[in-house]
Amino acid sequence: MNAKLLIVAAAAVAVPEGALAQRTAENLVTQSADAFGKTIGNEKIGLYSTEDVRGFNPIDAGNVRIEGLYFDHVERVPTRLVEGSTVRVGVAAQGFSFPAPTGIVDYDLTLYRGKFEASAMIERGPYGGAAGNVELKLPISGDNFGLAGAVGFREQVRPEGGKNSYRTVGITAAWQPYQGALLAGFAGAFTNDDDEAHVTFFPAAEALPPRVPRGVFLGQDWTDKKSRTRTGGVIGKFPLQNWLLEGGLFSFSARNLTNFADLLRGVTADGKATNRIIIYDPGSETDSLSGEGRLTRIWQAGDMQHRLVFSARGRIKDRLFGGTQRIDLGPSSAVLPDFRAQPALLPQVKDKDNVRQMSFGVAYGFKWLSHGSIDLSVSRAQYRKNISFADAALPSVLTKDTPILVTATGTLNLSPRLTAYGGFVRGLEEALVAPDIATNRSEAPPAIRTRQMDFGLRYAVTSKMSLVAGLFSVQKPYFNLDPS
Repeated sequence: MNAKLLIVAAAAVAVPEGALAQRTAENLVTQSADAFGKTIGNEKIGLYSTEDVRGFNPIDAGNVRIEGLYFDHVERVPTRLVEGSTVRVGVAAQGFSFPAPTGIVDYDLTLYRGKFEASAMIERGPYGGAAGNVELKLPISGDNFGLAGAVGFREQVRPEGGKNSYRTVGITAAWQPYQGALLAGFAGAFTNDDDEAHVTFFPAAEALPPRVPRGVFLGQDWTDKKSRTRTGGVIGKFPLQNWLLEGGLFSFSARNLTNFADLLRGVTADGKATNRIIIYDPGSETDSLSGEGRLTRIWQAGDMQHRLVFSARGRIKDRLFGGTQRIDLGPSSAVLPDFRAQPALLPQVKDKDNVRQMSFGVAYGFKWLSHGSIDLSVSRAQYRKNISFADAALPSVLTKDTPILVTATGTLNLSPRLTAYGGFVRGLEEALVAPDIATNRSEAPPAIRTRQMDFGLRYAVTSKMSLVAGLFSVQKPYFNLDPS
C-alpha cells in the first residue's frame, strides 16, 4: 500500500551575536543556517533529527552523505568519526544537486583544521547511566596535514530495566595540499555488549495491556545482543580553476554476534501471558562498499551563476540474515520477573541478500542573484537485488529496476525579505527490513520509489532571524505486518 503525508510546517531560527561555546569555537546556534536540523557534537537543534524527517527516517532510507558524497549507510556511523550533521530538506535542500524526497542527512567528518585541539567530556545519564569521550586534533606537518582521533564510552541504563555498554573509536588523517583541496582517510569502530532483549507484548484479543513497572527488567538475562560495526573510507576534493573534482569510497560492515527477540503473547490486563517465545538470531552480517565520483563546473556570467554537475555513484551490499532458533518457554508474566535457565543455543544457517546498484546523473543549477534560482537533475539507476535461501527447496528471488529519477527545485525572491521556494523530487530508497516480531524477520523487500512535492515561503524578519512556512506531500510504498 502507499503512505501519503500532507503536513504544514513552520520554523524560525534566531542567530544571536554570541553564545556559550562548545569546545571553544563550536556554537550550534550560530552555525545553523536554518531550523530544519543541525547536530554538533552532543548538541542538537531544529525541527528534524537524523532519524526523523517529515515522519520518515532518512538513514533507514539510505539518504546519507559524508562531506556531501554518497555513502551507503548500514548502521550508525561511529560517533567519534563525525563532528556533526545537517538535515537537508525543504528550503534547506535548495541548491543541493541530487535531493531526496524524505530528506538527506549530511555528516561532517571530524578533521584536523590547522591547529591543535583537545577536549574531554563526562556526563551522568538518566537512571544512573554514564558516558564520556576524549578527542584530540594533532598537527603532523604544519597547518596542512594532521590527525583527529577520539575514543568514547556509554554505560546505558534503560527505563524498562536492563543495561548495555557502548564503545566507539575513530581516527581521521587530513591533508590540504592547497586552498580548498582535501584528501582525507578515516576508520572507526563501534561495539555494543550486554544489551539484553527488551520484552514485546502482544495483548490478548480486546484486552488492554497491564501497567508495567518502571525500571524492572522483565526479560531474560541470557538474551544479550553483541554487535560490532566498522567503517572506513577515503575522500578527495580538488578545485581545478572553474572545476571541482570530488570522490569518495566507503566501506561499512556490521555484525550481530548474538541477537534475541523476547515475545509475550496473549497478555491480559492482569499481566498474565499465555506463551513466551524467544527468537535467537546469531551471526547476521552486512557488508557494504559504496562511493561517488563527481565533477562540477561553476561559472559566472554577469549577475548569473551557473553550476553543472556530473555524478556516478554505486554500492555493493551483501547480507546474511534469517536462520533463527525459536525457543518456546510456555506461560509467563508481563509484570513480574520470570527468569528461566538458558537453553541450548544452536548455530544457524543464513540466507543471503545481494544488492548491486549504480546511478549516473547530471544536474544543472542556475542562480540569478537577487532574483531566484533553479536546480534541475536527472539520473538513471540500475538496481539489482538477489535473495538466495539456505533451504534448497526455496527458489532464489531476483529483482531488477532501472528508474529514471527527475528533480526540479527553485526559489523566487518576491521582495528583499520574502522568498518563495518549491520543488518536485523523485527517489529510489531501500525498504525497511522486516522487524524482529515478523515471521520473516530481517528480510528486506526490493527498493521502493518515492516522491515529494513541496512549496513554501521564507521571510527575513531581521538579518539574523527568518521565518519559514511550508506545505509538503510525501508519497512512498509502505510495508507493515499482516493480520497474522
